Amino acid sequence: RTTLNLKRNHNRVIDIGVSYGRVDRLLAKEYPSVNWDLVDFPTTLEEENQDVKLDNMEFYSGYPLEFLEETKNQYDVAIFNRTLALMGRSQIDEYLKALKNKTRYIVFGEPCRIDYEPGNLDIDWLHPDYPRCYGSFLVHNYRAVFEAAGYRLLHYDAQRGRCINSTPLHFLIRGVAEPIS
Repeated sequence: RTTLNLKRNHNRVIDIGVSYGRVDRLLAKEYPSVNWDLVDFPTTLEEENQDVKLDNMEFYSGYPLEFLEETKNQYDVAIFNRTLALMGRSQIDEYLKALKNKTRYIVFGEPCRIDYEPGNLDIDWLHPDYPRCYGSFLVHNYRAVFEAAGYRLLHYDAQRGRCINSTPLHFLIRGVAEPIS
């Protein structure tokens, strides 16, 4: 919300790896003048999201990186919500490169570890080229990855996420970055 409350240049947001747009719907309803591009792999993405779709939300099926490289749209905010943790370093670099001249801010929230398990929440010690494998996702040193790609972190912390159904509670690494001109 904070980035959407700033002066907007484009009135457009992209959610990369949206899956199900329940949270996007809440924000799209709160910001009806903002257009939402919601991109993910499933060919049935639009059908799966019919119950949450609003007039200012467009769902695009396909490889999100190709969409970014081909679109002429400019964005105020690009969102990665539990998406970067499914990518290797080189793939993240490709996304950050594609977004560099297309977005004002990148907002991300990525799993770090399950709440009740021991482990360090400080991931800055991780080498940026060697993420820690944790269950089905990778934990990256996001500070180093974003800075190496030419972004400045405006916000960066760890926050306890919410439990959804039987999914264990995760700590999330949350951040807001802007490209350095």
